[in-house]
Amino acid sequence: MSATAYSSVDAVPRTVKLNNGLEMPLLGFGSVYTKADHIGYAIEQGYRHIDGAPIYYNEGQTNIALKAASVPRSEMWITSKLWNSDHHDAAAALDRTLADLGTDYVDLYLIHYPVQADKPAGKKGPTGTDFTHEMVGPRRADFAKVWKQMEALVDSGKARSIGVSNFKISHLQEILKVARIKPAVNQVEAHPYYKQKELLEFCRQHDIHLTAYSPFGAGGEPKLTADPVIAKIAENATWTQCSSLAQRSPSLTPIPKSHFLKLLNI
Repeated sequence: MSATAYSSVDAVPRTVKLNNGLEMPLLGFGSVYTKADHIGYAIEQGYRHIDGAPIYYNEGQTNIALKAASVPRSEMWITSKLWNSDHHDAAAALDRTLADLGTDYVDLYLIHYPVQADKPAGKKGPTGTDFTHEMVGPRRADFAKVWKQMEALVDSGKARSIGVSNFKISHLQEILKVARIKPAVNQVEAHPYYKQKELLEFCRQHDIHLTAYSPFGAGGEPKLTADPVIAKIAENATWTQCSSLAQRSPSLTPIPKSHFLKLLNI
């Protein structure tokens, strides 16, 4: 499958069919450290894909936004992630996430990093979940063990889809060796200054959808919205620079962060 250029926002597909047959909205809202009013604004503007994680310390805020929205839960796509210190019990970790989100299931549950770590003691997020960015004894994940747990979450109905995040080709190869259920998604940083061409091609070959966080560039990058090439593309397509950078295609799902929301015409 090759990427396709579209001449207008309205022409861009709205969903992509994953390898398990489910339709995922092609544009996601990155909720990292975001409060309920921002998430609610995203929903009002038409976003139906909310990307979150316990390590963002705000899944309770997503809960508030979802309850306040006029959109049925069945029309929303909620992604969450398994943090590094919970590889020993993915089921318990997801139960905590579901309680924070106020829902019975997530549409997509990702292994946040190909790393496992011990859980530091005495540090809790605002919802009471014992997570922290600090990692004690970080080490390469036991992919066979943790993926078997992820598959069990699909069997239980608590996760409709499972996948990974920040995985390189070598990590994906290890998962594919043992997978009964293939990863539906790999979420990684990707943008015009970091195109991830080899990874994108590998995912295409194995029917794994690639999701791009930081589509406008990571914090240390020059501002892509000021790039003259991006500006020219936007001018020719009568899009904003942000819309150009977040262009959806059947092979890539962008997840722009909240502070760009008002700049992004979806």
